[in-house]
Amino acid sequence: MKEFIENNPRVMGILIVVLTASIYVLQGSYKEDLEVALLILAGIVMLVAVPTIYFLPALVASKREHKQKTAITVLNLFLGWTVLGWVGALVWAVTN
Repeated sequence: MKEFIENNPRVMGILIVVLTASIYVLQGSYKEDLEVALLILAGIVMLVAVPTIYFLPALVASKREHKQKTAITVLNLFLGWTVLGWVGALVWAVTN
């Protein structure tokens, strides 16, 4: 994980922004404001986590410089919503 973050400074930047914003919002908040702040924080995390997990096969293929990374990305884009398409794209991405 440490290596991933070091190689992807955008991820570290997003984490810093999310943490800074959550600390700012939570300062002096009441209970209702805390719940709203946590919902907003959860929404922001989901906006980052869901696309990252969905496109994980394409990211793996790109990182490994797979010969068929375009085909894997297309498969992931159009059939990734099915579990079989996502798993197939991931298996294809990690094989040579």
